[in-house]
Amino acid sequence: MHGLLESDDVTHCHVNHMCFAGYRRTEFKELTAHFQFGPDYPASPLIIELKSKPLDLKLLQGLEKVCTEEAQKYLNKQQVG
Repeated sequence: MHGLLESDDVTHCHVNHMCFAGYRRTEFKELTAHFQFGPDYPASPLIIELKSKPLDLKLLQGLEKVCTEEAQKYLNKQQVG
């Protein structure tokens, strides 16, 4: 996956307890992920919100659910690498 991201537009921003990551491959393949760290992180999972203008809301909600379930596996461990 690393080789895929080298040619794509990826941006990052860290603000207090929130991290934003933006990814754009084409005008139809763009996504922004917001990760919020709770006060008892890593004992609680990240709050994950995905945003995208071209992608369907139902798809984004399904992806959020998968991401949240995956983060649950890493409670009390580093959830973001």
